[in-house]
Amino acid sequence: MVGVGGSIQARFAAAYEKSDSFTDLAEDENLQIYGVVTARLSDSTLFTLGADYSDRDPKGSTWGALPLFYADGSLANDLPRSTTTAASWSSWKRHGTNVFSTLEHSFDNNWELKLDIEHREDKMDGHLLFLYGAPDKTTGLGMSASPMIYQSSRKQDAARLFASGPFELFGREHKLTTGLLYSKQDISADSYYTTDTLSVGNFFEWDGSIAEPNYPSTPTTQETEEIQKGAYIATQLSLHDQLTLLLGSRISQYRIDPGYEHNDVITPYAGLVYDITDSVSIYTSYTEIFQPQDAKDANNKRLDPTTGNNIELGSKADFFDERLTASVAVFKVQKENVAERDPNIKDPLPDGSFPMRTVDGTSNRGFEMELTGRPTEDWDLYFSYTYSESEKANGEAFGTHLPKNLVRLSTLYHFNGALEDLTLGGNLSWQSKIYVENAGPNGASSEQDSYFIANLMASYQITDDAIVRLNIRNVFDEKYYSSIDFYDQGFFGEPRNVELSLSYNF
Repeated sequence: MVGVGGSIQARFAAAYEKSDSFTDLAEDENLQIYGVVTARLSDSTLFTLGADYSDRDPKGSTWGALPLFYADGSLANDLPRSTTTAASWSSWKRHGTNVFSTLEHSFDNNWELKLDIEHREDKMDGHLLFLYGAPDKTTGLGMSASPMIYQSSRKQDAARLFASGPFELFGREHKLTTGLLYSKQDISADSYYTTDTLSVGNFFEWDGSIAEPNYPSTPTTQETEEIQKGAYIATQLSLHDQLTLLLGSRISQYRIDPGYEHNDVITPYAGLVYDITDSVSIYTSYTEIFQPQDAKDANNKRLDPTTGNNIELGSKADFFDERLTASVAVFKVQKENVAERDPNIKDPLPDGSFPMRTVDGTSNRGFEMELTGRPTEDWDLYFSYTYSESEKANGEAFGTHLPKNLVRLSTLYHFNGALEDLTLGGNLSWQSKIYVENAGPNGASSEQDSYFIANLMASYQITDDAIVRLNIRNVFDEKYYSSIDFYDQGFFGEPRNVELSLSYNF
């Protein structure tokens, strides 16, 4: 960051990345540029103007994932992690430009006003190939191919106005926050499909060297206009020195042409926090849910918004002069119109996505706990455990592609003395088994057994402006699926890899 006359500051950043992947054919080439200017118009007014640009030009892009099954119903988890379903001509180019500005003003009565305005333009050009099916375990035959070209452009304008500050009522000070939100985006998309038939052949010998098919000159075109408006108000009422009541509500309007409109949707929120002592508090909250979704059904019609509620009860405490912070919470979420994949439809929609369907009466319950500690001034520790279980209205398990149990542990140590510029760290994550029923031939279930991943890092501060970092990810080279919920297909997690980087600020 550079200063000009003490009242104007500017920051500029640029990043270029070119890399290969553990997946065959896949390459990434990314360029990002960012710049922002901040001007102090007065002691209480700050103006910010900025812009960013991104250009992503990947090669060997995959549209789908890997088959989870062989034709006989057995799991295909013995495929090499480098296996790809892309063609040599597959790509998913994207570039975008974003311009934004912010005006912030602080009043003498401690109220603050903030206005955000943003304009974004994005374009995408995808030459894609989707391989699907279950190959024969011996011959590799049985996979089918669906190619397409998908090109789209999006223009989006958004504005947000916020105001917050204290107020007095019944002899006590409280806080009020209110805001207005508006956004509009126009999306134009062209989809090109071919009548040419592509032969995959032996999938075990697939190397992507297949000719790109011929496409018609006239695409399937879709124009979409999306407008969202909203207003909200929230307050923190100090009922007592130890008791705070949180109340809030939002009113929203959504219109997505063609044929999707929801007006005057009200979503309230309420919470209560009780400070048992200066270091121990308990809370409870209730939130209603209203979430428009992009998913579409087999008729290319957008699904109705997800609705429901979330109830939570928790506690937070500090110990040993705040060197240890602990929190625990139990929760229950109930939802209607939850999107899940439609197992009856295999073909993609015109925009390249896949048909979904809604599930009513789902519930998710569980608990989570976190411990954050600093045994010494130089040693940081973090531990978390989450248990989460979902089911449908009839009691059947739901969302089994997500783990019931998730554990995370991380540590960071900053050396002193002769090694004061050295920092060492690491983290472990473990998750329980995940599965999807009736995902394969003969009703077979896909699954990923429980697994843990270990990562290590080291950094050294060469000078005040330069730092070198070493990261070793997946230290024990665990082979696992990071996802098994893409239409009976799965994504392998990255194998062990080492990254050495140098950062310099000037």
